[in-house]
Amino acid sequence: LRLGDEWAGKQGRCPRCQAVLDIPAASPPAATGATPSQAAAPPGPAFTQPASCAPPVKPVAERTSNQARAGNRSTSRTGIPARLDRDGQACPSWDNVSAPPPLPASPPRPPGMRLVWHWLTVSPGILLISSAACVFVLLALSLAFVLLGGRGGQPSDSDPLAAGPTTGVEFAPAESAGDEELRKPPPQTPREAARVEAASPEKPLPTPAAKTVPPAPTAGIRPPPTDPVRSPAAKIPAPPSGPRKVSPRELTGISRRYDDMECSRIQQRHGRRVPPAATILEVDGKRLAVAGVGNLQASPCPYLFLPRGEHIIRWREGERAIDVSIAEDLGATYADMRTFFAVAGNIRSDELFSRGARTMDVHRTPFLLNFTGAAYAARNEWQAAERRFRRALRVNPLFSPAHLNLAHCLAKRGQKDEALRELYLAQAFNVGDVFGLQPGIVQLGREVGVTPSQLEQPPAVDCRVDVYVASEPLREEDRRLSAILTAASKYAVREEDCGKILNNLAVHFADTGRPELALDHFRSALEAFKLAGPDRFELARRVLSQMAATCRRAGYVEADEYTQMQNAVMP
Repeated sequence: LRLGDEWAGKQGRCPRCQAVLDIPAASPPAATGATPSQAAAPPGPAFTQPASCAPPVKPVAERTSNQARAGNRSTSRTGIPARLDRDGQACPSWDNVSAPPPLPASPPRPPGMRLVWHWLTVSPGILLISSAACVFVLLALSLAFVLLGGRGGQPSDSDPLAAGPTTGVEFAPAESAGDEELRKPPPQTPREAARVEAASPEKPLPTPAAKTVPPAPTAGIRPPPTDPVRSPAAKIPAPPSGPRKVSPRELTGISRRYDDMECSRIQQRHGRRVPPAATILEVDGKRLAVAGVGNLQASPCPYLFLPRGEHIIRWREGERAIDVSIAEDLGATYADMRTFFAVAGNIRSDELFSRGARTMDVHRTPFLLNFTGAAYAARNEWQAAERRFRRALRVNPLFSPAHLNLAHCLAKRGQKDEALRELYLAQAFNVGDVFGLQPGIVQLGREVGVTPSQLEQPPAVDCRVDVYVASEPLREEDRRLSAILTAASKYAVREEDCGKILNNLAVHFADTGRPELALDHFRSALEAFKLAGPDRFELARRVLSQMAATCRRAGYVEADEYTQMQNAVMP
């Protein structure tokens, strides 16, 4: 065997018999007498193979042919070139002695198995990322369903009436006065139910209206009850402790048709709110005989009602007119409301009471207040009826039926000048006979000595809202105190604090013997409590108890109504 110089003096193993061989040190080649084959061999140590693995000796002819055929070079079975010995046999290189045999090839896998094996071994990260994405999408869909589930699919509005006027709403036909069972209200979502209980901020809600027939005059006028003598330091008693009494008028079975929410929509559809900067009221080129239009902003909802059709409205001098379209007849809708509450006959007082109890005696439309005043007038309680008509005009001083009914009350009391003033306002705000009140206005005008020709061109009347708040005088000290506490209530952070400040102002007027002013501020406190936290019902019951005590000391018949309302207020 021929080895490289690096193996000189080391041990090796024979590639054929695996015997351990001692490799001698390298010796220089002989200077003379070398055969051509020896001269061609590379330098290096040489040793003789053991006899056990020596190859058989081939004949000279066969060796010569092999040498010629191989070109004095050959290739081992591993592909590594091997040197030839002097006999022409290939001498395997020591490099391939320890080369391991090639591994057997593994059987090929089917295509499907190769794909599965690829996904299980090569792409675990892809599977992990895909699973996480699916879980995230499912969580997002679940969260969206939870957030939108309580809305009934309706768009978001932080405020209950912030959505603006709704057009195209159809109301069910009104039931006759003799119906024993009231039709059940349409199903309401939790958000719509919360709207009924929450206070309605100023937002136009159009609605139809109809003609108002003034209450039939009855013989005799009930004299106003005298105020009982009491100490100025008397305090309003707190509501009794213990279990709450059950109201004699249960609210179960009472419908919600024409409730305060629906009446607000009726007002919005059939009227237009007077803007704060308005100085005139001009409809279709005709200016209404009303002065002091800026005073209308002292009311919560100053809406001017218009008949069906196309109109042109102007609020200020020199400004461009506004086109307004009214699609429904307000007179027909108002007539349906009168029929539903049986205003012309035995008025359904329980229905009116239930709507006041549900809103904690806070209304944003004059319709129900006007009907309640008619109910008091039908029982010959004209003082209570007048207070209700005034309160309806406190909410909307442009409501013509309440002006006509208040004129009847004032005429029965003999206050002709004040009755004539209200009659002129009823004529001015009855634009195009929108309520169908013209026959009643002409009839009352004859009673107070006004001809129809004078009613067609009435003098301009100053519409002051403060005259409908109370008929009691207000001292300078009271004005200052009212201004300070009212301003402080506007800067209160919580609605509970705002309501308590207004309640204290109402207690001051109740203690000083001015119940009408006290009741007006008590209602302002209730309006604040309607938007308060979980204690709003208990706070409302205490305020209603104070209102009942104030009315009882003043001799007002509304004391029993507020007591029943106090028992009816519940979560």
